[in-house]
Amino acid sequence: MRREAHYVKCYRGNSALNHEWCDKYQYAILEEEWLEKAEKNENAENDCV
Repeated sequence: MRREAHYVKCYRGNSALNHEWCDKYQYAILEEEWLEKAEKNENAENDCV
C-alpha cells in the first residue's frame, strides 16, 4: 500500500463535545497488486492442505 495523501491539521469532529485537529493519512493499493497478493495467499493455502 502507498500513502496517497497527507492532510495536515485536518479538522475532525463527530459530536458537539468531541472536536480536534489532527493529521490524517489516506492509503491506497492498485487492483493489480491486490489481485496478485490474493493469488499468492490462495496458492499458499492450497499448499498447506
